[in-house]
Amino acid sequence: MQFRKKPVVIQAFQFQQPTSVDQAPDWLIEAVKQDAFLVVDSVAHITTLEGVMTAQPGDWIIRGVKGELYPCKPDIFAATYEAAGTHAGWAAAGLDFGTALQALRDGKRVSRAGWNGRGMFVYLVPAASYPVQTGAAKAHFGEGAMVPYNAYLALKGADDTVSTWAPSGSDALAEDWRVLEEPDPEVPY
Repeated sequence: MQFRKKPVVIQAFQFQQPTSVDQAPDWLIEAVKQDAFLVVDSVAHITTLEGVMTAQPGDWIIRGVKGELYPCKPDIFAATYEAAGTHAGWAAAGLDFGTALQALRDGKRVSRAGWNGRGMFVYLVPAASYPVQTGAAKAHFGEGAMVPYNAYLALKGADDTVSTWAPSGSDALAEDWRVLEEPDPEVPY
């Protein structure tokens, strides 16, 4: 029988000793803290599901779909993986909602390929307090009070307005989520 590998988006980091570990992603830094990734004499020792494996400078360190780490030689990596971005400006695409939600928690903006409106995306607004604005809030909290708001998801619509947002069942089950690259510092959201 023949089998085809399912399309899966993974995270990877190309190991270059000694400076690259200082610029490693958070998941690799966490592995260092947990002694699951150790560099000795320019060789990375990685605790994997199959035991300890090594990586030489130039090898890729892959974080699998369940958070597991393993090394991959550059030629195998190039033959097996390609950039997940499918559209200019998108850092990753073809994701499930759980992955998109983690990206939101990490401060990223996400969108669905299936959405019709151009330029629409969701982002997480962290919990904060704001000066009282409405009559109802003034009646409850008092004039000049700071109103505490819980974190919420916001949707930047195609018309450039922002609304609170909650995922529909279709959104939660979709696998066409994508992560937008870092926002332009000139954009206020």
